[in-house]
Amino acid sequence: MARVSAREGFHEWACFDSQQSGEKALKAILLVQGKTGVTSHSLLELLREIEKERPDLHSLDEAAKELDRHYIATRYPDGLPGSYTPGTFYDSKDSDRCIALCASILTASASTVRGSLPT
Repeated sequence: MARVSAREGFHEWACFDSQQSGEKALKAILLVQGKTGVTSHSLLELLREIEKERPDLHSLDEAAKELDRHYIATRYPDGLPGSYTPGTFYDSKDSDRCIALCASILTASASTVRGSLPT
């Protein structure tokens, strides 16, 4: 979805889609770890919980922090300073970066989940 949003010029939505995809991927790891009922939307908070069992995933912290910054600001007109709206504030550089950060989380999550499933 993020790539489609970016291609169509909706860079704010591409950033939000990237955050949402990262959130779902991290929640998949938590489910595999047997943790249910996780309600946080913060990628960094989710990652901290994951890292209790998988400290090797600490390398994703910066990606999680950056994507967390786009959870509110991409959707609400008053989430940005001044008179900027998400549609006028975000550009292709932002969406490209968010998509790349999300890809790193998706790759690590897929590998983690695959490695946790019975064969």
